[in-house]
Amino acid sequence: MWKQSIWGLWLVAALAHAEGHADDRIQCSSGRPDAAIIACTNIIRDARLEDFERATALKNRAFHYQESGDLDQAITDYTAVLARPEQRRVQAKTYLNRGLTYFRKGAAADALADFTKAAELDPKLDSAYINRASLRMKQGDSDGAIADLDRAIQLDPRAAAVYLSRASVYAHRGDYARATVDYTAAIKIDPTNPTTWLDRSLAYRAMGDSESAGRDATEAVRLNPTMGSAHLEVGRSLDRAGKSAEALNEFARAIQLSPADAQSYLARADAYMRKGERGRAIADFTQAIYFDSKLTAAYNNRGAAYLSSSEWDAAIADFTKSLAIDPAQYAAYYNRAQAFAAKHQPERARADYSRAVQLNPDVATRPIP
Repeated sequence: MWKQSIWGLWLVAALAHAEGHADDRIQCSSGRPDAAIIACTNIIRDARLEDFERATALKNRAFHYQESGDLDQAITDYTAVLARPEQRRVQAKTYLNRGLTYFRKGAAADALADFTKAAELDPKLDSAYINRASLRMKQGDSDGAIADLDRAIQLDPRAAAVYLSRASVYAHRGDYARATVDYTAAIKIDPTNPTTWLDRSLAYRAMGDSESAGRDATEAVRLNPTMGSAHLEVGRSLDRAGKSAEALNEFARAIQLSPADAQSYLARADAYMRKGERGRAIADFTQAIYFDSKLTAAYNNRGAAYLSSSEWDAAIADFTKSLAIDPAQYAAYYNRAQAFAAKHQPERARADYSRAVQLNPDVATRPIP
């Protein structure tokens, strides 16, 4: 999944000394937003002060308005700063800050234009590319996002966070091989971040490499033993290796650490099903649904548990709920067809079976008994 990283926001910390404005100078450069805005305004309004000093206060006031959530006033101040003659690098940072403000407002086109202008004025301003990549990814332009992150990495090859952002773009595109390369680069730069190890574990799992996934998840747990999602991934790898007892222990630990995580209940329920413990499985599927009412796998798998215990109506109800969320699930149609057949409702069974075959022609090799 794409991880949005918004970088930037320059506060000009050094204001020239102003007679009679010593306290204002301190507040404007580093005070709380409400007090800082008043202090900056006092400096801006004092016509006796040098133009540079008042311009610097204007930049800082824009920043403080942005921090306080008054985005319109922040944009007004940033625009006023841009109307003044400034060095290209200073202008670039102002465009970047205004772009971030537009981004927070949801004005994507204006934000994109400002990030682009910032990059044009200062081609070495890596945060302009990083923020533009974030915006492009939000707009569905993964190619543009990767191009921007490529440039940011060229500018700073030791920025682990940028490798992570590019890896998440690759993972979003389903290119897990490239994602793992970037996760590996980030790990080499900072091997102490458990989230990076977990992210690479997820990429390995998506590639079908359960052994590597388990190894990385185990390292994530070592670095952060209270990371429930890492225990979940360790459990999944153990479960795939046929080590059900150890897997169940990891799932229990994941649930203990993250008691509202539907995926952990789902994983443990599936493990119970493989052990033939339907009662425990149904209880965990129910918990998964409680915490995520849109989790189709929990409805489907609980329905399968009811199906295996001949609870036809309960099974049909779960498959129907799952299909209401996602009507493109061939397995739910196939399973519900079996339940209808068991209830001696052949027309409904045939209708569901036909729909399952339409969605996945391979189902034709598995006729309903």
